[in-house]
Amino acid sequence: MKQRSLFTLTLPVFLGYIPLGMTFGFLMVSKGIAWYIPMIFSVFVFAGAAQFLAVGLVVNQVPLIDTAIATALINMRHVFYGLSLFQFLPKTLLKKVYFIFGITDETYSLLTTSPEINRSNAWKIAALNHSYWVIGTIVGALFATLIPPIKGIEFSLTALFVILLIAQIQAMPDLKIIGMAIGACVLAALLLPNYFLVCASALALVFLGIDYAIKQPAKEVV
Repeated sequence: MKQRSLFTLTLPVFLGYIPLGMTFGFLMVSKGIAWYIPMIFSVFVFAGAAQFLAVGLVVNQVPLIDTAIATALINMRHVFYGLSLFQFLPKTLLKKVYFIFGITDETYSLLTTSPEINRSNAWKIAALNHSYWVIGTIVGALFATLIPPIKGIEFSLTALFVILLIAQIQAMPDLKIIGMAIGACVLAALLLPNYFLVCASALALVFLGIDYAIKQPAKEVV
């Protein structure tokens, strides 16, 4: 079986990141922010949802401490991503630092579902995905004054997550895990809809912890 190129592996992310990056560039410039600021954000921050949140925070001049707390809460899940990706960590320091920086939801999904990705090319996957986001941002920022906003373009993120979710289920068709994820989402929507992501992530962690505890054999009493 012929091995796919890295671009082919990252094609779903490419199709999602280009329009999303454009949307971010459009949005920032349309708020009166200089055209080069969104580019700097995408190169040095590269935080997806947190970047969209940053638009409102920057425009409203929110204090840095509040911005830091909001960003930390949104990206808390990345701590758990990192714990499961040690086998992909590059050997050289610079590549390690960049790989850690470049992990996103979409990159994590690719790394954990494709058998063609290994330690030598994992950081390249992260770099390709990062480049797609930056390219999209540049296009959106430069043409923000020429092209009117495209309604519904933000739905590309939802479509991308659906594609990645299907890939995850195909790679690990565990009905119990799927059930816990659905249960966490339903409870979060009912209990704390305004903090859905944080609540759903916390509940999923609790469910996984309980499942792990149940699976552990009882310690022998000496």
